[in-house]
Amino acid sequence: MKWKPAVLAFAVVAVVSVLVVVFALVRPGTEDATLAGTSAGTPEGAPEETQQEKPSKPRRTKVFAGEDIVPFPEPTDLPPPRVQDNQPEPQGPAPSFDPDRVADLKEALRESLREQEQKQEGESSPGDKDLELLPTATLDFTLSSFNVLGSSHTARGGNRPGLPAGTTRIRWVAGMLAQQSVDVVGFQEFQLDQQRTFLRHTRGKYDIYPGFSKGGKGSNNSIAWRRDSWEVVSAGTVPIPYFNGNRWPMPVVLLRHKASGLSAYFTNFHNPASNQRHPGNQRWKRLAATIEAALVRRIQERSDFPVFLTGDLNERLSVFCLMTGRGGLIAANGGSNNGRCVPPRDLRIDWIFGSRDVQFYGYRSLTNRASDHPMVVSNARIQGGG
Repeated sequence: MKWKPAVLAFAVVAVVSVLVVVFALVRPGTEDATLAGTSAGTPEGAPEETQQEKPSKPRRTKVFAGEDIVPFPEPTDLPPPRVQDNQPEPQGPAPSFDPDRVADLKEALRESLREQEQKQEGESSPGDKDLELLPTATLDFTLSSFNVLGSSHTARGGNRPGLPAGTTRIRWVAGMLAQQSVDVVGFQEFQLDQQRTFLRHTRGKYDIYPGFSKGGKGSNNSIAWRRDSWEVVSAGTVPIPYFNGNRWPMPVVLLRHKASGLSAYFTNFHNPASNQRHPGNQRWKRLAATIEAALVRRIQERSDFPVFLTGDLNERLSVFCLMTGRGGLIAANGGSNNGRCVPPRDLRIDWIFGSRDVQFYGYRSLTNRASDHPMVVSNARIQGGG
């Protein structure tokens, strides 16, 4: 019969359809998985190992404690994180702050610092007993003030015609300095020709300031010191009223003694005379002395070094009281001023003063035909830490 093959084919198709439905019911999600893989962009026919799913990240949430982000615990099946060798050990919780213990902590810190400082001092510096035994450097030297009478006074037409020429007399001055072992001298009326002769005659034994550097006016009031014993640290001039109020440069020099290392300031001035030959200069003389007293006071206040003042101040009692009062100085020839001014017996117009940390001794006054002024000389002692 012709219909039998058709019926048989229909039956086979039906059986196959039933089997397909049964298989789909038994294996759910297989087709979905295949479709999911295709929709994710995995190429068809790709090897199965290339279609592995990426591991999901742990969930995180915000905990509003200072805006920190705190994750949930990590899965326990993951390997522990690597710890580098130089990573510090985890720190425990910070101790609680106790305000009542602040003072105790500060005192403990101070005590610790004190102990450390004492230990360091004991290792690097001597103790108190050793400090008391450290020597104090002491320097004794000879200081002079000398108005050498300028050459113009004994030149033709000068007012001292009976005395030798200035260049002759300055050679005598050099001999007097050597005889008295003078280390530092303040000259007045030390004119240019006398300076040249002095330097030539002493053969470089002395340095001079301001010397030639300020011209004739500067040379007149120069400080000289022995080069083998002293060296200049700093030097300058101050404009001081002279005759008729004209300002002349007068020196302030800081010298260091080479052997001891001690230093001192030296100032040197010549104030105008006020007399029949030079009337009307009293106010300029008073102003000059006031400026000088203020200057040496200021140096003492701003420095630890001794201060000396030499000069022909053309005044006796009033300038002594000014310098030992407002200036804070003592005079090499004595006297005192502790609120009550007591002048020395030998009052002169040529002066040597020093700050109160100076000791003077051996004051003397020498006269001869080298000048119409005496050469005043004194030994001085200064001290400093060694």
